[in-house]
Amino acid sequence: MKFLHTSDWHIGKKYANKDRLEEQKQVLEEILQIANNHNVDVILIAGDVYDQSNPPNEADKLLYQMLPLFSKKGERPVFIIAGNHDSSSKIEAPKYLTEELSIFFVGFNDTQLEIFQNSNGIKITQTDLGFAEFQLPDYNYPLRIIFAPYNHIARIKKDIPENISSESLMVRDYFKQKWSYLAQKYCDNQGINLLMAHYTVKLPEDFSPEDYDADNIIGGNYTLYPDTFPEQIQYVALGHIHSFTEVNLKPCPIVYSSSPLCYSKKETDLQKYVVILDAEPNMPVHYEKIPLSTGKKIFFYENVTFDEIENILQNNPEHFYEFTVKVDEVFDYQSRKNTLESQYPQIIRITILKPEVISRQDFQEWKSYSEKELFIQFLEKIKKIPLSQVHMEVLEEILNFKVENDNS
Repeated sequence: MKFLHTSDWHIGKKYANKDRLEEQKQVLEEILQIANNHNVDVILIAGDVYDQSNPPNEADKLLYQMLPLFSKKGERPVFIIAGNHDSSSKIEAPKYLTEELSIFFVGFNDTQLEIFQNSNGIKITQTDLGFAEFQLPDYNYPLRIIFAPYNHIARIKKDIPENISSESLMVRDYFKQKWSYLAQKYCDNQGINLLMAHYTVKLPEDFSPEDYDADNIIGGNYTLYPDTFPEQIQYVALGHIHSFTEVNLKPCPIVYSSSPLCYSKKETDLQKYVVILDAEPNMPVHYEKIPLSTGKKIFFYENVTFDEIENILQNNPEHFYEFTVKVDEVFDYQSRKNTLESQYPQIIRITILKPEVISRQDFQEWKSYSEKELFIQFLEKIKKIPLSQVHMEVLEEILNFKVENDNS
């Protein structure tokens, strides 16, 4: 049985004020093409399909337009869990409509799907809280999935015995016990056994995991270790971290697929992927990462000139850019900045680093200067213009005019 693992679509996410829905549509079409080219049987989407719990209508429209294509109108099951950016309730809201199309939404750790068979012959044969077993028409063995969508700790706490006092161990121990129970009860070696989760997973000795979702960091008590996962599981499909990451290979491959697009400056150098895996009962899973080519990068350049900005944008116009410009001279930089920003919509912002016109030491020194001396200092030190006879004549005329007015 062949699977495609993806996550962190963040549909509706903008960068600064730049809408990215068209990019997101294009990359989802690329992922769909990969799934079709590899004759994938099942799609796994491991959370954060939206960028916010109350996404705009355009984000809903794009998701609901694409999912039936991913499911081939019901021939290919699609499994979606909630991430920390999603609303668990919203994720599950359409499930009674979409299950006929073989699109299965799981928003909560205690969600229990109902036993049924849709018109495409895809059956749910066993269910429990956070678990379901599926039978696909073309296979004579079942697919079992343990679902672990992101849920706030307050929701998980209600299921945790009061005698567990250490909050740092609480969630980890809760999942370890729950998943062990489900795996022992349902996941024998006669079927394919997978787990989908949207949490931070790292090795115990790694205390600084790479986390590209800085605005929504999941704390230490939400961090899971490889030994949290049952030995019966053949592959763990993770979401949350935006880089492709193989956390560990034991007890099975534990893998982040990466987000499909670059969503922050820290991700500019990251290649984005989806993962294709082949699985069969009682055998190691074989998987490969497939690079994605769609989407804009986010570049940041410091201490450049306006001419350099224009050259960068003309040579590589398809990405997003942020610039800082260090102005060496006093001139009307605002009009040039405004012209570039209106001419090149891919500019996120241009920040001007203004020069220090005079230092504190210069100020103390110049306080004692005459008007004539100040004018000379301005020309030579600030404007960097050699003093000429014409300058001196103009200055003398101005000073004489000032004296005449003062006397009158």
